[in-house]
Amino acid sequence: MNPLFLRSRLILVAVACLTCGLFAVAADETTLTKEQIRQFLLTAKVVHSEPAKKGVTNTLRVTLSDGTVTHDASFQAIDVRKNVRSLPGARI
Repeated sequence: MNPLFLRSRLILVAVACLTCGLFAVAADETTLTKEQIRQFLLTAKVVHSEPAKKGVTNTLRVTLSDGTVTHDASFQAIDVRKNVRSLPGARI
């Protein structure tokens, strides 16, 4: 898989974890366990995305679904690459 796609998915999972305290199944209002939340974040697909209506950081509002649970989350892509500088005479 494309490393950028994997990195973006990992960031999406982290953002979703931070912004989503509790997930609830709409049909029976059951609170999911941490393991169920983890599994959802690992397997859910992005079924819809659109730019957030507020803000200046190009945040997206995404809808995730695994076929049973559907949840909205906020996603912001970040570049986690570090600049590499080589100094004369430096050893790596």
